[in-house]
Amino acid sequence: MEKQNTIFLIAFLMVSLVTNAQKDSMWHLNPSTAEEAGIDWEKANEFVKGKKATTILVAVIDDGVDVEHPDLSKNIWTNSDEVVGNNKDDDGNGFVDDVYGWNFIGKTKEDNLEKARYVSMLEKKYAEMSKSEKAEDPEYANYLVVSTSFAEEVKAMEKQVKRVDKMAKYLKKVKRKHGDAPTLKDIKRTMAFGMTQRLVKGGVKRGLEKNPQAFSRILGSIEGAQGAMASRLNYHYNKNLDQRTSNVGDNYSNVNEKVYGDKEVNYFSSGHGTHVAGIIAADGSNDFGAQGVCATCEIMSVRTVPDGDERDKDVANSIIYAVDNGAKVINMSFGKGISPNADVVKAAIKYAEENNVLLVHAAGNNSSNNDEVGNYPNDKEVSGSNWLEVGASSFRSSPKRLADFSNYGVKGVDLFAPGHMIYSTWTEKGYISISGTSMASPVAAGVAAYVWSYYPSLTATQVKEVLMKSVVKIDDAQQIPGSEDLAKVSELCVTGGVVNLYNALVLADKMVSGN
Repeated sequence: MEKQNTIFLIAFLMVSLVTNAQKDSMWHLNPSTAEEAGIDWEKANEFVKGKKATTILVAVIDDGVDVEHPDLSKNIWTNSDEVVGNNKDDDGNGFVDDVYGWNFIGKTKEDNLEKARYVSMLEKKYAEMSKSEKAEDPEYANYLVVSTSFAEEVKAMEKQVKRVDKMAKYLKKVKRKHGDAPTLKDIKRTMAFGMTQRLVKGGVKRGLEKNPQAFSRILGSIEGAQGAMASRLNYHYNKNLDQRTSNVGDNYSNVNEKVYGDKEVNYFSSGHGTHVAGIIAADGSNDFGAQGVCATCEIMSVRTVPDGDERDKDVANSIIYAVDNGAKVINMSFGKGISPNADVVKAAIKYAEENNVLLVHAAGNNSSNNDEVGNYPNDKEVSGSNWLEVGASSFRSSPKRLADFSNYGVKGVDLFAPGHMIYSTWTEKGYISISGTSMASPVAAGVAAYVWSYYPSLTATQVKEVLMKSVVKIDDAQQIPGSEDLAKVSELCVTGGVVNLYNALVLADKMVSGN
């Protein structure tokens, strides 16, 4: 599961905690201007006043959804053909008690990366081969490239863990000496040793200058980073990790197996999926919390993505499950660099296309060109008529209107959508602002579902066409994500613009009415 690449620059997260908090937390719904490309949500609502809407079911394939969140529960899909808790497959679809969706990864919380699985599998294969046999194996050259890259990543991660540990050590020393709310003067007189601790000290000073109460949040963020990075080493980069049998119970090598897992769509902490679901359909009729893009949507939770890389078999089965159970839009805020069973996923993509279902996918958060690097799943080698690939835009003004972490590609990314510090639902009845193409994708999915709910005669292909033809173009050159170089946005995605709900509704209306 690809998340924003903040490794090593963790210290600067501390500053963003106090600076980004100043931004309007629902900026993505704002009007689209020359300085900021919101989706014109209020203007769109005015346009559809008096029009009748149908309910559109959006499947969120993710790490689960908190279906009891007070800002989501009203808009959670319920399988009316299932009797809750009777331990029977009442609707005969093969899934027992799938009331709110399905969980294809069982008790899995953490998993390793696809690279780790690939390297582990081929290490065992080539250990039994002679040099001449390896030389004749067409996959051996690729294995050497991937295994070398993997080893380098492990070393880099080990260094980052040590650096973050040093950061935490300094902050804990500050806390021991000066308590939970040290002053700027306290920080200045607390010695820092080495470049890493001096970097943290400088970050804390800048943070306290903006917000004198920021220390506890800074310490919490670094401690969170400590845990996350330790988890990456222990799970993501662990070639020997194999919990599939105990956690899921399927025969993983059988890619044609369809029914496994359980009904628990909110297993462990499902913060990421809950955030995604809220962006799409948080209840706007109450007087608290977040506002989803699409008030006429319901959310189906399909739990597929662990803390680590999702598996191709699970992704394929999740798409098929969502299609078979009535989803019209499927949001997929995940991705990885290699896909050993890509054909299984492509078959599922084709199945969705044949059943008139739109697939919306996050482009990734590595500031990479998707035309040049692997980012799976994708619509290459399939028609792509029902596939929308979404990069992230920012609330910042030119030349930083694209999020600096977002992947891009003049062929591989269709459009951008707001994905920088997006406010939405979180676990334990909470709310949070976070960034990523994981957030941009559900903004676009919400726009697609909103349009479709008012113009249900459109096909998935037409809905995609509407969104792409109605973007707000960004004409002036912008920084290429991850670089200070400038380029036209038309050179960084297919459409050269940012999704816009109002424009999409106007175009859909013309398409349906023929005017």
